[in-house]
Amino acid sequence: MHLFDKGPTKIPAGVDRRSREVVRTHSFFSTSEVETLLIEAGFGDLTWVQTLLGKLSELHDIEPVIAGTGRGAFLAVRASLQ
Repeated sequence: MHLFDKGPTKIPAGVDRRSREVVRTHSFFSTSEVETLLIEAGFGDLTWVQTLLGKLSELHDIEPVIAGTGRGAFLAVRASLQ
């Protein structure tokens, strides 16, 4: 699940009960919503990075961090208070 994901919440088969509860009880936001909220709060100069690009069950090494959004399962954003 992406950190910011407002699409349909489909819980894959085999996900444990605790993980299902997290999906049901947390709010998820799209990257554009987070960007809007940061800008409205006075932040700018946003830089997005992402990692965990493959299936978690197939990861055996440290994953690279790449610029942008839309491919990784984990996103981070850096912003400066303007």
